[in-house]
This record gives sequence, structure tokens and C-alpha cells, in this order.
Amino acid sequence: MDMENRNIVVTGGASGIGRATVFLLARNGARVFVGDVDAERGAGVAADAAAQGFRVEYFPLELTDHASIDGFADAVHARAPRLDALVNAAGWDIIQPFMDNDAAMWDRVIAINLMGAVRLTRNVLRPKKAEKSLALRPMPGVSAAWARPSMRRQRGESSRSQNPWRARWRGIGST
Repeated sequence: MDMENRNIVVTGGASGIGRATVFLLARNGARVFVGDVDAERGAGVAADAAAQGFRVEYFPLELTDHASIDGFADAVHARAPRLDALVNAAGWDIIQPFMDNDAAMWDRVIAINLMGAVRLTRNVLRPKKAEKSLALRPMPGVSAAWARPSMRRQRGESSRSQNPWRARWRGIGST
């Protein structure tokens, strides 16, 4: 996977799948901007990456806070006017029996896992819309927005390529 000179945002990049994604992208040449609510771990990821010679920067991001989302997007755009991809790996949940979940827990899940990702995606990709160079590619489990049609061409896809996930989900009743 050649990510040389790509600018990519990864939310939830301080731990878990997000952290693994950060290092996978950086190892393949990407410049990665990590957004996470955990400042200590986020800064640690950036420091660990720098020690390996990778280009990774951390900026604080609280997906339930509109001002934090705006500040994160502004910081990323100040450092990289061109953004190539966004990986929304941030998420939150409480593992407990379904009937024990209260409304406050669901409000927080939706605020972080859904609306936080929506607000950040719209905010970070706003310049791409103005340039008319926006291509969104949803991925099961992790939401990603590819912002450059040239990335599709490099993978051998046309602008009308079928979503590779569509065929996978068709087998379980999705169209």
C-alpha cells in the first residue's frame, strides 16, 4: 500500500484499531493527523511514531464538542491544506446487558459514534467539496472518506466503480 505523501486524519488514533491504523498508514508513507480525547496517549502515539521516523501529529479532539471539532479541523488544515483521507476510528460504548442501557448511555453513543463522525467529516472535508473533488467511501466498522478521485484511479477503479462492500452485504439482505 503506497501512501507516500498522503495526508490522512485518524480519529481515535490513541488506542486500539485507531492506533494500529495510524502506524499502518505512517509505515507506508502517509503523514497522519491523530485526533483523540486522550491527550496523554495521543501525544504518546505521536512521540512513538516520531521515534520510528514517521510523520504523525496529535491534536486534541472531543467528538461531542462542536468547538473541539472546529479547532481540530482548523489545526489539520493549517498543517496540511490538502487532505487525502479521513478514518473515523473513534468510538465509545459500555459493555453491559442491553436492558441495562439507560437513555444517557445511548445519547452518548450516538453523540460520539454517529454525530461526532458526521460533524467532523463534514468539517474536515469542506474544502474538498468547494474544489468538487470529494469521493466518500463508507467501510463497515470504520468510516472512511477518501477525498481525492486520483486515489481511486491509482487503485485501478473508475469513478463509477461498484462499492466492494456492497457485494459483501448483499448476501445478508442488504441492497
